Amino acid sequence: MAPVVVNIFGNDLDVLDNKAREVAQILRAIRGAADVLVQSPPGMPQLTIRLRKADLERWGIDPVTALDGIRAAYQGDTVGQVYEGNRVFPVIVILDPASRARIDQVADLPLRTASGVRLHQIADIHEGPGRYQVLHQQAQRVQTVAANVVGRDLTSFVNEVKAQIAQKVSLPAGTYVQFAGEAEAQSRSQRDLLVNSTIAVIGIVLLLSIVTRNANNLLLIFANLPFAFVGAVLAVFTSGGLLSLGSMVGFVALLGITLRNSILMIAHYEHLVGVEEKPWVLETAIQGAADRLTPILMTSLVTASACCRWRLG
Repeated sequence: MAPVVVNIFGNDLDVLDNKAREVAQILRAIRGAADVLVQSPPGMPQLTIRLRKADLERWGIDPVTALDGIRAAYQGDTVGQVYEGNRVFPVIVILDPASRARIDQVADLPLRTASGVRLHQIADIHEGPGRYQVLHQQAQRVQTVAANVVGRDLTSFVNEVKAQIAQKVSLPAGTYVQFAGEAEAQSRSQRDLLVNSTIAVIGIVLLLSIVTRNANNLLLIFANLPFAFVGAVLAVFTSGGLLSLGSMVGFVALLGITLRNSILMIAHYEHLVGVEEKPWVLETAIQGAADRLTPILMTSLVTASACCRWRLG
């Protein structure tokens, strides 16, 4: 799946082709776009055969019979079966390669009639542009424009594309645009992650308020979060400044690690003051921080090493 996919739905193929070209032109003009491609472009050579009703009636030929003859001549038709042991082979009739090698031979195709009518006597035959495939999605005709993104984040690129299309592309009634691809999937995942993270944070605050039963301790736990996120923001900035889904997952993991370390630190201070009955002075604060430095540093380094290994692998 391409990073950015723009699907244009509608009924008129010509309208879809025109709008797809407009969208492709817009994408090519936006910074970061690469490999812009219309998935099913028109313009493929096509031979069109249109039967003339008056000539069919004059020669007494049924339209279905004429079309069946054309199909059998150039596509083949099954007329029987051959049995060899327990295997069955279809018998297919089709014109020999020499008789269907050139386009101008189509007009001289004889039809099975008593008068020996040729195809050009009952049909108009001409070559014109067509398409090798008509795309469908959700039981609707669709034209697809895909593009890669280089040198910028997908979210800002898609937002700019949406704004440009809304401003410059006029869609008739019954025609509409939908975005798909990796960018849209990532956007949905980010929204889900933000919603779930917000719910989790609210639950954490409620649980911590019940466990700590002290507003000062609760404030101390959450006061450590901004200092932890400073390093994460710097890491994102030095790696290109692109906030991806993996980066957001890292922020959530950092939130959990920071809260855990803060809870362990506050619990250790409460043990020093409440159980060991040490006074709450600067020496006690230094001792508690020194006691918890080694285990906190070890767990943080292990987590950071696992994240780096996952990102590189």
